[in-house]
Amino acid sequence: MDYHVLNSTKRRKSLFINFLPNTQNRFFAISKHNNQIIRLKTQSQTPPKCSIQYVMQMVIFLFCFFAVLLEEASKKMSSDIISTLPNNIIEKILTLMPIQDALRTSILSKKWRYSWRSMPKLVFTDNMVTMSSNHLCGQLRKYKLASAIFHVLLFHNGPTILKFKFCCFGLQMDPEFDQIISYLARGNKVKKLCFIIKKNCYKLPISFFSLQELEVIHLENCIFEPPLIFDKFSWLRKMKFMDVEVSAQMLERFLSKCPLLKHISLNRSKEGTDYVAGGNKFTFVDLLQRVPLIQDLEIADCYMKYLCAGGMPYKLPTSLVHLKYLCMDVCMTEQNEISFVLCMIRSSPLLGKLTLRMYDNEKSLVPQTSDNFLDLEAYLDLNLDRLEILDIEIYSNLPLVKDFVKLIIAKSPVLKKVRIVLNDNSNFLDPEDNLNLTLDHLETLEIEMFSNSPLEMEFVKVIMAKSLVLKKVRIELNDNVSVDEEVKMLRDLVLLPFPRASPSAKLIIERPEAS
Repeated sequence: MDYHVLNSTKRRKSLFINFLPNTQNRFFAISKHNNQIIRLKTQSQTPPKCSIQYVMQMVIFLFCFFAVLLEEASKKMSSDIISTLPNNIIEKILTLMPIQDALRTSILSKKWRYSWRSMPKLVFTDNMVTMSSNHLCGQLRKYKLASAIFHVLLFHNGPTILKFKFCCFGLQMDPEFDQIISYLARGNKVKKLCFIIKKNCYKLPISFFSLQELEVIHLENCIFEPPLIFDKFSWLRKMKFMDVEVSAQMLERFLSKCPLLKHISLNRSKEGTDYVAGGNKFTFVDLLQRVPLIQDLEIADCYMKYLCAGGMPYKLPTSLVHLKYLCMDVCMTEQNEISFVLCMIRSSPLLGKLTLRMYDNEKSLVPQTSDNFLDLEAYLDLNLDRLEILDIEIYSNLPLVKDFVKLIIAKSPVLKKVRIVLNDNSNFLDPEDNLNLTLDHLETLEIEMFSNSPLEMEFVKVIMAKSLVLKKVRIELNDNVSVDEEVKMLRDLVLLPFPRASPSAKLIIERPEAS
């Protein structure tokens, strides 16, 4: 026989046998072997139909066909999809799973057996180990949880840990936390560290300040005391403090070591607690000089109290050319805090989003008004040409609040979204005060705690009559609004005719979700 090997890259991989009679009364046997097609050319004549040799040859060919077919099918079934996934896909799957489930994937296949050891994100919570609440079981629970964390850390062989997060809601594990942070600092390969503590206030160990590769810090309910001398956090870009105790001097010392810091959040969740102490030598002017690249700044009331106590200038010496988002709690009876907000607005030419939570100081002995401590006329030259999003939460009934917000809106010609939380302050939305507003770019208006007062209804109608490109008006009702009042409001806004600059604007009225 003569064998001719043909290229089979464009042919099916399954074996087939075919007999093709040709013009010379010969036949060809074509078969698949080792990803190639072999043509067997024979010189013999076609055997008679009743020949025993011909029948035996046919039986042999059919036997070979089914044998190879079964072999190919078994190979396809043995190579499952999950074992052929790329490593980056496996890591992505593991990071989306709870850590205890990610460890269990080691039984799936040989390729998955050690995949968890290179997980880039490690998230632990104290509810991973559940036991009864008595003291003995609590100690055993802490031991099991700490053992599980160290088991993962000891066997982790990835180049970096992009995120290490630990949430502790019921256990007191200060010694274990110290050991965990000390071990992480030894490898110094953590990029994002989150420590969320709920039960007690945890004091960070000195080893925490050896994590020089950190890019993100998120701390809750901790005591933050940097040592007198420590290396720079050269890569730190974002810090978020929630209920963190830190003195003004400590904060200054730390920020001076973070040259690339762009996002700062100093917030709190507990009422009536001050987290900043140590005098008023470190002010907002000092803070902002330490972070020239700041883009997002969020300051809660307790931090505002201390950082604004030294007073604020009319404008900062150096403009914050990178600041795009500003969020602050402002006491409307404190002149320094209002002056700080106005100073920040004047010093931030690229500010795109502003969030203000305005409240009263109930401990103030002399109620303040706009007539005796702040001259709004002095700030008529404010320029908010880039402000597109304004978020206002009102917890004050002072007349100054209305004038202050009116000034901000009037100086924001390109506003696209406004959100207002009223909190029973319906006098704030006086339509007579907003007749001259220019809202040519407003697309979304959201009002929460809407009590359906006549002033509120007229305010909504004025906004809808002046907003040419308005797309959505969302109103979230106060719990005190009855169903009958809601029906009447719908009739007034939907059925009764009133001027609308944008006929395509959607009106959404809803009640708050049940907690």
